[in-house]
Amino acid sequence: MRGAKQAKQRGSRQRLNNGYGARVRVHRRRSADPDRRAVELLLAKELVEVSRAAARAYGLLPSRRGSSRISSSASRAPLARKIFQDAHRLGDLAAEWAENGHFLERSGRPKVLPIEGAGASFRTLARKHFGRRRLSEVLDLAARRGVIEQIGPHEVAQRTAWVMLTGDSVLLLARAVLCVHWILKAARRNGRKSANSAALLPERMASARIPVEWAAQFADLMRAQLSNAAEIGNRWLSKRALQARTRRTARRTSLVGVHAYVFRD
Repeated sequence: MRGAKQAKQRGSRQRLNNGYGARVRVHRRRSADPDRRAVELLLAKELVEVSRAAARAYGLLPSRRGSSRISSSASRAPLARKIFQDAHRLGDLAAEWAENGHFLERSGRPKVLPIEGAGASFRTLARKHFGRRRLSEVLDLAARRGVIEQIGPHEVAQRTAWVMLTGDSVLLLARAVLCVHWILKAARRNGRKSANSAALLPERMASARIPVEWAAQFADLMRAQLSNAAEIGNRWLSKRALQARTRRTARRTSLVGVHAYVFRD
């Protein structure tokens, strides 16, 4: 009876490891999916703190001296970064599985891989792209993102060679938080009075008010152009990142990239 009573007391609140790298406390009775809801609330907090940090940088708010340590950490969007990085690593894992000859059949199709073992196995891919992360976590992430499907108890097959953001509110919110953070940093950098134009970050925008029915035509026009720009950037960055990893000398690194999108207001 005592155990049942303790379980009942814990029923309204439970600490969850949500698979996104954050342990959060949520109310189970308030949502059909408390795990996802808790993550979305944490991301919303990070979005607010990212904006407040930018306002402080512009001198529009007092310095963070009186801010809590939690708020200071949230302004760096650690959860959004982890979700985004995990999706990126999973995309690299899926791409290697689909392109590296060690993981392909003679026909060129991705092999069905044993989960454990050396050589061509899912553990080998997970270790390369996720380091010391637990294999069970990587398997769960890949399954939730639709990259793999389990074939029996010991094997997995590849479903897709990429990670789709469309339709996943958590992934899209995490990326939105980071994009707000990055565009505000770029605006602050480019807003400095500096004679060194090479230090400025390239930034362009085109917009006009047009009839609603033409918006889809504009999206179709820009889709291939944006894909090409992103692919050029991805190829260049991937090559340099590989070179940096193979060199033994330690060097300072910085996350750089390009984000292009069509917007409607």
